[in-house]
Amino acid sequence: MLLLNQLRFSGYRSFRGLLPMPGRDEPPNELPLRRLTLIIGKNGAGKSQAARLLHQVLGSLREPGSPLFVSQVGGRVMANEDKDNFFDLNPVAHPIEVSLKWQLDGVPGSLRFVISKHQVTDDHLSVFSWRLAQGGDVAQGAEGQDEPLPWAAEPWATVLAELKRLGARSEALQGTRKRMARTYRPPNTRTLRPPLGIDGENAPDWLARSPTLLERTRAWMAEHLPPTNFDLDTSQGELRLMERLHGGPLNLADAAEGVQHVLPVITLLCARASEPAEQRVDSIEQPELHLHDAMHGALADLLLEAVGLGTAAPVKDVGQRLLVETHSEGVLLRIRRRIAEGKVNPEDVGLCYVDRDDSGSTLRPIELSPKGDLSWWPYGVFLERLEDAKAMAIARRSR
Repeated sequence: MLLLNQLRFSGYRSFRGLLPMPGRDEPPNELPLRRLTLIIGKNGAGKSQAARLLHQVLGSLREPGSPLFVSQVGGRVMANEDKDNFFDLNPVAHPIEVSLKWQLDGVPGSLRFVISKHQVTDDHLSVFSWRLAQGGDVAQGAEGQDEPLPWAAEPWATVLAELKRLGARSEALQGTRKRMARTYRPPNTRTLRPPLGIDGENAPDWLARSPTLLERTRAWMAEHLPPTNFDLDTSQGELRLMERLHGGPLNLADAAEGVQHVLPVITLLCARASEPAEQRVDSIEQPELHLHDAMHGALADLLLEAVGLGTAAPVKDVGQRLLVETHSEGVLLRIRRRIAEGKVNPEDVGLCYVDRDDSGSTLRPIELSPKGDLSWWPYGVFLERLEDAKAMAIARRSR
């Protein structure tokens, strides 16, 4: 069983780059990979970049003999300008350093590699050097040669196959989600379920394939987003998502913005909560987008349930991970509450803060105690309402 536990990196997009040097074995930005990991920070700090990097690494492990880091993200080939933006914004163009750590059947392992901007080509990002470790075994690629990973020899064949399967099972749902279409083609149930898609476009396909998932998703939305109560209509040979209203049916393509944006999120989370847990690492950017604050607590409970936490009978950790980039104070407070109530082990939850200044972005972990307390907190974050309340009180006294 493969359990991812940490991603460290530098020089990636806005994150500060450091030249590799003797005596420094790890890049500085540390993203803990717990069963649920929240990434917070202000707009433009680099939260989404941090969440996407893990999928870019896992997505590169596609075929034996191929370059380590192919230029595909979510099935989309990167444009040349994306490759340029892939690197630290510092004009020195520091190389990218990435270190991924795991436990495979209780034995620690890691993959560390360096990508140089000078080796960018039209079809992939060449790796300057890499180092693969599993227990006491170590393999290394010669510097500057873009050597393929050792897919054939053990223990690397087992390790790389596990990482490849992990990436294939995972979903990355980005913040810009696709509006609902008025009609869809009914799914071919003789084929495998397609990926949800980075914009959630295949959520209707997922719902149409599974009556259990449809009912669970519909029940959650009916409870927490009333009066949303939709069903599938295939009466005319096409698939439609129709909302049942007192005034008559309404196509979800005409429904409120919040309903359309949250449907792929709830579909993915309900799927993970209702299906057998397995090794995967999903990510969701801004799951609370277009949702009223009153819904954020219920959303946080569903995030926990999707990875087997916070329920009456918590599920054993089998390597299922969920990365969530969020601006929601309500989501964080609900998770801290569940920890304080003893329903969630704080060791199963990761929290990171991304900050950015003139020299670039940094990512720092924040530890949670068994009482839901925080080991540290960035000044000014989520204090805007308090500042407004204080200013309003002062203004009232002065009148």
